[in-house]
Amino acid sequence: MSAAHPPFTDASAPFCGQTATDSGNPPSDLILRSSNHVDFHVHKQILSFVSVFFAGMFAFPPGNAPPTEIQRDGKPVLSLPESDEVLYRLLRLAYPGRSRQQYSFTAADLDSVLARTRWQEHPHRLFAIGLIRKLPTLTQKAAVHTLRLPLSPIGLHFPELHLITGANLQNLYAFHRECGQDAARILRDTVIPRHVDDPHRPETLAHGEHGDPLIWWLFDGHSAECGPTVDSMDTVRPAGWFRAHIERLGPQVSAIPAATAVLARITAIEEDVALTIKACVPCAMYMESDLADVAELVARRIDKSHVYDDDDSEETVKKWAF
Repeated sequence: MSAAHPPFTDASAPFCGQTATDSGNPPSDLILRSSNHVDFHVHKQILSFVSVFFAGMFAFPPGNAPPTEIQRDGKPVLSLPESDEVLYRLLRLAYPGRSRQQYSFTAADLDSVLARTRWQEHPHRLFAIGLIRKLPTLTQKAAVHTLRLPLSPIGLHFPELHLITGANLQNLYAFHRECGQDAARILRDTVIPRHVDDPHRPETLAHGEHGDPLIWWLFDGHSAECGPTVDSMDTVRPAGWFRAHIERLGPQVSAIPAATAVLARITAIEEDVALTIKACVPCAMYMESDLADVAELVARRIDKSHVYDDDDSEETVKKWAF
């Protein structure tokens, strides 16, 4: 017994498969099926004209074309990973319209399409496209996405590279370096020494989100080799294992300053640090939850620093206008 196919619906006009008898348009000869099972009735000739991908697919002589597993109404069905919204907007670009207003495509439309694609895996391409199409929101988002990758101008290559200037790339590299410096500074806030009599200071990140002292700042119950230290000037520093952990992360955070990457690094403990923690009962009990707590706080501050510069007023301004 053959497997049942999910239910499908037809796309809106002009891709619904219905052609008026007096329109003079030939009937469609291919169906593009979206990821959410919406069928677009299209014409191979038009797709071949506007897309190298489809031109190559339809280049087989009749009879030698690769077989298709699914057909509907005598037309082959090609399943695509994009949603119906993305396909509809892209096909509107490919198909000639009766009026400019009916098939206009705005910058907001392009931003919407790109936001729904998998191109976030290629942030440098998105950055270039945003510059070329003068879409500042897309450009800014793409620049932030590049922070998930190390800063490596050598070997950087993507199809749109020749369409942007060296100054554009220099701005992107400067953005990456400044974000790396900001992220490293925010990370260091977790180990800022403080006076033993200092009140709760949120900027030092010595307390969790609910105001409780983080375990590496708490004095009570630690083993002899663990816990915070106090010097002759009554300056308090967090437990040694936490200072070593943060110091080790500094260069890594500067190189890849994306908030999500920093969060993951803070909560990942090296084996030698884990052995020290295991020897201290309170650290072993609360380390995991407290690291997750401080990692969230750090990531949130880093995420904000990538887009905004703080000042003394209530307003914030964009850090970079690419």
